[in-house]
Amino acid sequence: MSLTNSKSKPELEFDPRFKAPPSVPPAVAQRLAASLDYMTAHLDNPIKISALSAMAGYSQARFFELFKQATGDTPLNWFIRARMRWAGEMLEKSNLQVKEVAARVGYLDPFYFSRVFKSVYGVSPSDYRVRCQGTNAISVGRSKALPAMQPKSRDDCALAEWLLVSRPAHLRTS
Repeated sequence: MSLTNSKSKPELEFDPRFKAPPSVPPAVAQRLAASLDYMTAHLDNPIKISALSAMAGYSQARFFELFKQATGDTPLNWFIRARMRWAGEMLEKSNLQVKEVAARVGYLDPFYFSRVFKSVYGVSPSDYRVRCQGTNAISVGRSKALPAMQPKSRDDCALAEWLLVSRPAHLRTS
């Protein structure tokens, strides 16, 4: 399967299947959704917490607190995991070289990308591809640098599902 080469940024809509935990008020969840949409649409670019917090209308400290409450993860770790999920999908469904996958998810240095990928999945991108060819699935492993996200509730699992269905067009497989 090949990947689209479109450089245009897609318009994403927040998937209504995502429900923030009950402890997060709907207005807060809606503000955070805009940040999640932005992060998902810009996986190939660096993000700044200051820009995300301003977009949501919160101070950086409050944004960080609310984001972690709603997703179970910090904004940076969530963003890294999102990038690595798309990288994993590209490794599974395309013949792109690791350095090409790294570039598509915003890493100019393929060696650094490989280290980050391994911190999330517990295996190198090349090993991931080999294992996926046989099983079609690898679970996200644990790491001291970036521990695997543990869903706290059914609603937390919906975030991961939303992430998978709302990938940017330029990173989708066809």
